[in-house]
Amino acid sequence: MTITYPIDFPTDVGLTDAVLRIRTSNARSQSPFTLSEQIYSWAGQRWEIEAQLPRMKRAEAEIYHCFLAKLKGRQGTFTMYVPSGKSPRGVYEQTSTDNLLTEAGDYLRTESNNNIVIEFGSSIVVKGGSQTGNTLVVDGFGANQTNVLRCGDFFQLGTGSNTRLYKILNDVNSDAAGSATLDIFPNLRSSPDDNEALILDNPKGLFRLATNEVDMPSDFINTFTVSFTAVEAIDGT
Repeated sequence: MTITYPIDFPTDVGLTDAVLRIRTSNARSQSPFTLSEQIYSWAGQRWEIEAQLPRMKRAEAEIYHCFLAKLKGRQGTFTMYVPSGKSPRGVYEQTSTDNLLTEAGDYLRTESNNNIVIEFGSSIVVKGGSQTGNTLVVDGFGANQTNVLRCGDFFQLGTGSNTRLYKILNDVNSDAAGSATLDIFPNLRSSPDDNEALILDNPKGLFRLATNEVDMPSDFINTFTVSFTAVEAIDGT
C-alpha cells in the first residue's frame, strides 16, 4: 500500500512530556565601542516540538515505531495535535459539562444565577480574502462579547498538506458585528479564503522529523520508550 503524506500522529497512547517551541529568525549586531545593539528581524517563524511517550509494551510501541518508520526520516510529513491546547479557553468554548444541545444544534448553558444562556453553534470564519501578516480578521461571534477567545488559544487553518497551526497572542473581544481581529503567531503562511472556517477544537499542525535517525530503545523486561523531535513543515510537502 502506498503511503500518502501527511499521515496522522497516533493517539493510542498519550504523551508524558512535550515541549512546543517557538522559533523566529532574528540577528543581532553589537558595536564593540558603544555596545549599542541593532536587531534584524527576518521572516522565518516556525513551530518545533519535542515529544516523549510513556514506557510501553511491544504491542503499543510498535504502533509508534511503524509511524516513525513510515516518515522515512525527514521525507514524510504528519499532522499532530497541540499538547495541552486542544480546546479554546474563551467564552466561545462550548464543551463544559453543563451544556445541553438543542435539535437545532445550539447549546444551552446555565450560569451561576441559573439563567439559561443560548450559545449559537456557528462557525468562526475568516472575514475577507487576501489577508497577510500577523493578524487575521474573523467573524461569527456574538455581538460585543468579551474574551470570546483568550491569549494562548490555538486554531488550525486548512487540512492535509495545507494544515497550518496558529496561536492567538491577545485576548479577543468581538465588535457589534460579531467580528474580531486576532494577533497570531506565526505570520499567515498564505492568504486564507473568505469564509474559511477556523478549527478551534483539537487543532493540528503539519510537521516533519527533525532528523533522519529514529531510536527505538528497549529494556531487559521488553518495554519500549519512544521520543522524537519534529519541526513545522512550512512548505507543506
